[in-house]
Amino acid sequence: MRKLSFYITVVVAASACSTGATTSTVGSTTTDTRVSPQTTSTTTQPTSTTPAVQGNVSLIVARLGGVTLFESGQTRDLPGDADYPVAVAFDDLSGGLVYQYQTTPEQFPPHSVLHIAAGTSSPEVVLFAEWEREIRLLDVEEVDGRTTLLFLEGAEGVDPDTLLMADIAGGAPKLIVRADASAPPTAAGVSPTVILGGSLSDTSVAVVWGYGDLEADCSYVEVLDFDGATVFGPIPDLCGEQDLTHATLSADGSQLAYAGEGVVGIVDVISGEILGEWATADIAGLDFDGTTALVTGVDEYSAFSASEPSAVTQQLPPATTHVIAGRGPVDIVDGTFLGGVRTLSVNCSAAGMSRTPEEQGGLPEAVAVLRDSIVAAATSCDIDSLAALGGDTVAFSFGGDPDAGRFWRWSEQEGYSPLARMVDVLALPFVIQDSPGGRIYTWPSAFQEFPTDEDWQALAGVFNEEDIDLFKEYGAYIGMRVGITEDGTWLFAIEGD
Repeated sequence: MRKLSFYITVVVAASACSTGATTSTVGSTTTDTRVSPQTTSTTTQPTSTTPAVQGNVSLIVARLGGVTLFESGQTRDLPGDADYPVAVAFDDLSGGLVYQYQTTPEQFPPHSVLHIAAGTSSPEVVLFAEWEREIRLLDVEEVDGRTTLLFLEGAEGVDPDTLLMADIAGGAPKLIVRADASAPPTAAGVSPTVILGGSLSDTSVAVVWGYGDLEADCSYVEVLDFDGATVFGPIPDLCGEQDLTHATLSADGSQLAYAGEGVVGIVDVISGEILGEWATADIAGLDFDGTTALVTGVDEYSAFSASEPSAVTQQLPPATTHVIAGRGPVDIVDGTFLGGVRTLSVNCSAAGMSRTPEEQGGLPEAVAVLRDSIVAAATSCDIDSLAALGGDTVAFSFGGDPDAGRFWRWSEQEGYSPLARMVDVLALPFVIQDSPGGRIYTWPSAFQEFPTDEDWQALAGVFNEEDIDLFKEYGAYIGMRVGITEDGTWLFAIEGD
């Protein structure tokens, strides 16, 4: 694997390295002391908030809301779903991008792997899960001259037990290996029950096996050929001697980087010689380009090389979920959207409308205050504030979407203009309706069992004559209506029937 790829679990703050490694920050420098098999040394490296890349390598950072590219000193953002993190993102070896969301946006099949080819801007689904199954993309590599995906597959909600590879251009996936608890014990002394991860090379696959029951829990690494036969390993010799959680092959399969339980190392797959081993901590991910192993902690990564006794540590952007160092620039169209629900633009449907509605007599203070706040948030295109006003009480759709903010962002993106509709109807006359929970103040007044001609006429400020005639023909007003209880609780902002 020629790129540097790894998962990152983001928590509140970074932890210092332990077990023979310490990190301290003084002024603008980071001092990093590591222990190698041969020597101990201390180096001082400048702290940087922009991950460094060298030569033609590009750093691809998957994150909440999209992907950030660091290429030749330039930073480029590719926006994605505003509410979901991109779980993994890889270059496709020819200028394109392959990626997978942690939760797949609605317009794609479940657990989709998406691809944007070089010079294009539209994501295409290249792999997705069957009903009640799920897949997890692990790696993208060139095999026999073809871009190939490595992925895990298993029953939904259950640890994955099957490792497969597939040509990005299509065709049936090839089964590499499956965890089978009923099989005879392997050389590591157990029958693994789960596959924790893996990586792809041009000739072989690294597999991180896991075994666990009520009495034991362990993991180990093997290198297999594409038919599932063991090429190298296991390491460690016995499951449980030292649990390894990450493994990444060099592109030609000749070297393997491994990590787990506070250690990272590089081993020659042909001879079995350990080329370097270092103590570290907080291992959330690992990557390897055949020369340097990159280990992620919380919000930083450290680079280890067999030719250097100490590591260089650098910071990662906030909300990072996965990082790889690609083999060249990602050459897709500027402005490409990775799919899903966009972050709401300042040019939403309510932008430019009056932020202060005209006062309406007869409203309790709590109702009037909430009405003003809804209008202010909507005209500011501030979906987060608008959703916070609704809390968990506001009804906003007849579907299953549990998130009002996400639903409104999606509706704005699709051109339904819910924010402008809210502002519009809150300027119309209201009606007071009694309910078991108390009075409800509802806009517009046409939303009642027996609207008057005056109620219908009031809609002319928002709807055209044809729309109003359609409401009458239907027998009820079914456009946007907003309801607030007398104590200032937002009950609904909904349209349709």
